[in-house]
Amino acid sequence: MSLQLNETDKNYNPKELKERLLRVREESTAIDMMLTKINEARNKVQILIMQQTSSLEILKLQRDNLLRGLSGENESVYVPPIADTNQPTITETTDSINAEAINIQVDPLKALQEIPPSQLDTVLHSFLIDYRIAPYTTTGISPVQALVGGQLRNRMDLLFPSQPLSECGKLKVNRGEPMEESVPTPAVTLLEKVG
Repeated sequence: MSLQLNETDKNYNPKELKERLLRVREESTAIDMMLTKINEARNKVQILIMQQTSSLEILKLQRDNLLRGLSGENESVYVPPIADTNQPTITETTDSINAEAINIQVDPLKALQEIPPSQLDTVLHSFLIDYRIAPYTTTGISPVQALVGGQLRNRMDLLFPSQPLSECGKLKVNRGEPMEESVPTPAVTLLEKVG
């Protein structure tokens, strides 16, 4: 850890500076340990919530977490309702507005429930990316398309958020028709534009 001396520091004698540096290091270590404990507790709570809720509630939980992350409102905590055993499963909700978008996520949700806790972050990130690009049944557009104004081709397009999607190439989804992809701009050209 390197600390630069300012005018106030120069007034301290070497012993006081050493004590001050040790105090700062101790506080920094204590804060790091506290944040680690908070993160561990958050992960345990998240895993516990996911084990006690139905797949549909998990999807709602992750959607709300995603929306909070996008809006910067991470302080609020979403607590899902207690799972009801009489509640219909995802496959039985064919008449719901977002049934198609929800059914797309059935397999990833099952995989999400069966993974070891050490891989939760990786699989959850992949699940959220897939959810963001899945089109809604009512509007036919995905959350990312509504947010950014165009559909992402793949996850790499998230690396160039300031670049118009028309330059990156975009995926065109027509309901009931095969998907067509425009000719993407070569990666070398994109890197030259960014650099």
